[in-house]
Amino acid sequence: MASRKGRMESMSNHGTGWVRMEFIVPARGLIGFRSTFLTETRGTGIASSLSHGYAPWAGLIEYRTNGSLVADRQGAVTTNALLTLQDRGTFFVKPTEETYEGMVVGENSRNEDMDINITKEKKLNNIRSATGDELERLTPPRR
Repeated sequence: MASRKGRMESMSNHGTGWVRMEFIVPARGLIGFRSTFLTETRGTGIASSLSHGYAPWAGLIEYRTNGSLVADRQGAVTTNALLTLQDRGTFFVKPTEETYEGMVVGENSRNEDMDINITKEKKLNNIRSATGDELERLTPPRR
């Protein structure tokens, strides 16, 4: 709630695994909060709101903390591209899935949008090595 300019007024632990927290937050800080709250509490949280009154402007609220990973060309998603780009963020597509130019294929770990080549294939050559193709783990896509 701090990023939404909220101020905690009270917190009480009832000892049963439930914690009650009360915040004073500007109404514009609650826009989009419900989905984030349900995701963080895995659907078990209960939220309600009442008007506390008017207050001075609390400052700029940063709504978008993550950017988008956008495909810059059309084609099939390759495993090699996902492996090289997986440190940039989380993906919504899996290998061999067809994409189009401008399609949002993932969520960037930074707050800006990034155009990526999700169809990049591995360059092949005639030289083989014993450690050439090591097993790398690909994180599953988020649906």
